[in-house]
Amino acid sequence: MKKFDVRKRLPKSRKGRIVLTVLIVVLIALFFFIKKKIEIMLTPPAKPYSAVVKVVKVKSGILKASQKYLGDFRPENDALITAKISAKLDYIASEGTPVKIGQVVAKLDSKDIQSNIQSLIYNKRSLESTLSGAYSEIEAANTQLANAKNNLERYQYLYKVEAVPKVELETMENNYKAAEANQKTAISHLQSIQESIKSVNSQIASLEDSLTYSIITSPFNGFIVKKYFNEGDTVVQGKPILEITGGENSLVYVSVPVEISSKVKVGDVETISYNGKTAQAVVDAILSSSDNNLNMIKLKLNSNPFNLPAHTMIDTYIYTGSAKGFIVPNNSIVKSNGRTYVIVVGKDNRAKFVDVNILAQSDKESCVSGDLTDNSEVVTGEDSLLLRIYENQPLEVVKE
Repeated sequence: MKKFDVRKRLPKSRKGRIVLTVLIVVLIALFFFIKKKIEIMLTPPAKPYSAVVKVVKVKSGILKASQKYLGDFRPENDALITAKISAKLDYIASEGTPVKIGQVVAKLDSKDIQSNIQSLIYNKRSLESTLSGAYSEIEAANTQLANAKNNLERYQYLYKVEAVPKVELETMENNYKAAEANQKTAISHLQSIQESIKSVNSQIASLEDSLTYSIITSPFNGFIVKKYFNEGDTVVQGKPILEITGGENSLVYVSVPVEISSKVKVGDVETISYNGKTAQAVVDAILSSSDNNLNMIKLKLNSNPFNLPAHTMIDTYIYTGSAKGFIVPNNSIVKSNGRTYVIVVGKDNRAKFVDVNILAQSDKESCVSGDLTDNSEVVTGEDSLLLRIYENQPLEVVKE
């Protein structure tokens, strides 16, 4: 039997060896590829995972639609008490203190004002003491003028009959002019004193008014909700010292587009919400706004249902109409890629996407139209959950 020599059968040329090597590599790769394909074909298909969901039953009915806005909550009486003078604060009521109308809530240091008033009173008395002298000056000037006038008239006659020379007449004329000037000076002096007294009186009156500003009282029954200064601080004229709120009623002011306010009328009942709690408020007035596209709706409540301080921003739902259709929770509606749909629990508990049109919305529910039926179940949850669910996916419904 002949011996088989592999080396003699191998290609001897360099090109032949390269071709052989490539062929071997290709055959090995083809072997593993076919092996992997066979393994995949023999592996049973993976079961689709189920989405764990909560559901709500659909119901048909009428839904009142509303739009949510931020409203500015205020007690019926709300006052920022400002300083009318700049002074040191001697006393201020504490926050939370109940106060009655007219009750003192702050006192400003008035010692400087009182000192200035006393100083002006002394100045006034000093001026008044000079009045008698001024009147005496006028009386003397009047007498001097009368005598000078008589002398002038007499010398004018004597000069006319050539009884005195012209130089003596000129002397009398000069004396008369001097007497007139003295009278004007005396009158001017008196008027100056009188004007000074009038000015001092005005300053005293102004300071006495300022003295009344040093005692600050509450304009109504209520509570001190905030103080902006402490005792010993220097307050500045025009700056708020404290805030007082009161009254049995509360108000909410909300700005809405004109087209929304046109659907609202005085007496309508709207809903307000804060930290999950709700209350009803009545439309008290619809006010025009400086913004041509907005109006202000004033709502009134007969209490402070949330015990809120003034100027707290709260959710306000303004009723805009109603619609009839299928009622579903807002957190069941999915919006993706221009499509609006709900996920219905279909046959064999599989996800079925049903397109819907939103007819009206409130804060929690929507009224929709679409291929739905009463008591069909729609999936609810966060957007992130609903967007992960794919059509025909198995659903595992969790009962609440």
